[in-house]
Amino acid sequence: MRGRWLEVTLFIGIIVALGQMWVPSSAEASLQKESCRELYRTSRFKRAAECFVLFYRKTKKPQALLNAAQSYRRVASFQTNVSEKRYWLERAVVYFRRYVRLVPAEKQWTMLQIRKLLVQIGYSHLTLTTKPSAASLDIQGYRFSRKAKSPYKGYLRPGAYTIRIRTSQQKEKVIK
Repeated sequence: MRGRWLEVTLFIGIIVALGQMWVPSSAEASLQKESCRELYRTSRFKRAAECFVLFYRKTKKPQALLNAAQSYRRVASFQTNVSEKRYWLERAVVYFRRYVRLVPAEKQWTMLQIRKLLVQIGYSHLTLTTKPSAASLDIQGYRFSRKAKSPYKGYLRPGAYTIRIRTSQQKEKVIK
């Protein structure tokens, strides 16, 4: 009986020790949150977004996702290259969507933000069909890569893309 008690105590001790290693203390979390905010305040928006994403992964606090989305939106606002701007807006949409899944009470406001960003991105619908069907497609664009089979239907950010089509006979065609 005594051996079993020691075993259970040791097991609980290990669980507690592991929990302390994985979960940041409130002081550590507060310090990281403040460093993320400082990055945002000093207009280092990309680093702030990355910081908020890491903060969310450690603490699971939804507000960090919202802060990341806002930071990515600010990154986009300083871009002069249209493709880059749309890429960063797309990153903002990703984090707004993650936030709204966790905080449904904010759905109306968040969905409005998402709709505004989607209009700014200006997605285009792409449909690709090939003969013979089931050809392999490799679609490459600015910070975009997708492998698919024909027929393909999807949405793309406006911009230049290279599409490689490979048929079952190993013939390849490149479209730019």
